Amino acid sequence: HVQVLSGQFKDEAFSAEDEWRLIALNTDHPSASVTGQPQTKIQFRARDSRVVPYLDFPLPREAVVEIVCGHSTPTVDDDPAIRQLVNENALGNVSIRRTAVPVRP
Repeated sequence: HVQVLSGQFKDEAFSAEDEWRLIALNTDHPSASVTGQPQTKIQFRARDSRVVPYLDFPLPREAVVEIVCGHSTPTVDDDPAIRQLVNENALGNVSIRRTAVPVRP
């Protein structure tokens, strides 16, 4: 049960990030639906040497107002690739910045 609850907790040091977390449980069950539409299949992507499962979740364009890059992100605040991502998805005037949360020692 710890795995189920772990996504509901966040260290207070990250409260300024004001992020949202979408948690999907039992996605194999036919009644599982995040959007009110038929359940989306779990997809997978590669990251480093791991396979990462994810759900493709549609958001309204106006929901994205800022992109905060963490310390492990090898980009800069004015990264042209991030700006291109914003422009090609017609996200409007989205600010892009580096997190102010200090790196843990």
